[in-house]
Amino acid sequence: MSFRLPLGSYELQLQIEYQPVVALSPRGGEVSAYECLLRLDANERVLEVSELISELEQAGTIPELDLMVVDHVCRIAVANPSLRLWVNISQATMGSISTMEKVGSRIISGGLANRVTLEITETVEGPKEQIMNSLRHLYALGISVVIDDIDEQLSMASLLIGNLVSGCKLSRRSMVRLAENTARVSEVLEQVRWCRSHGKSVVLEGVETARDLQIAISLEVNYCQGFHFWPSLPLHEIPAQGTEVFIPPRSLRQRAQS
Repeated sequence: MSFRLPLGSYELQLQIEYQPVVALSPRGGEVSAYECLLRLDANERVLEVSELISELEQAGTIPELDLMVVDHVCRIAVANPSLRLWVNISQATMGSISTMEKVGSRIISGGLANRVTLEITETVEGPKEQIMNSLRHLYALGISVVIDDIDEQLSMASLLIGNLVSGCKLSRRSMVRLAENTARVSEVLEQVRWCRSHGKSVVLEGVETARDLQIAISLEVNYCQGFHFWPSLPLHEIPAQGTEVFIPPRSLRQRAQS
């Protein structure tokens, strides 16, 4: 399924692909959710998605795109009752309480509060007080929010102390730094353990190799995602929710004993 976005004097054909998120446990791994990722139609690559988002954020029109994406994701979730979907929301959009009221309404009207999770992105810094108001509104509705790429937006980390966000994600850049300097693993492990002890979930993105997976397991994160498992895929190609993922038994024993 795709939709068109008016942009200046032309329109873009946009699609959403879905990257499986793998839940880790002492028993192994399984597909638990899917991150919804915006993609440009292959025939209309006049700019990259990151450039498009940056342009819309600078123009102040990113809330319109985010709302369109949430509408699309909610329709997919209603049509596919087994799916749990995670969708990105710009800080600029979170700073618009009127837009976030519409976002909340779309999710609640579809009965999706327990199946659609919002991820606050880091590409632009939004107005903090308005973001807090939006978070309070979403929390009152029972909608989960996580902080995307927490290592790239440390100013948002204080939100993990309260109840307004349910977790955070570590970016591919974090994964690369950990692979280059394994001494940092113990430092990040303490941060992950703090999050988990306070009821927050932690996701490690960018798991692309078996070594990356070993780092994810040693960090005791709840979830991970990346090309080691699956790339982003069209809806009709995604593995079913609950699909088991092979995790080396020795790694799981070490995790269970830690």
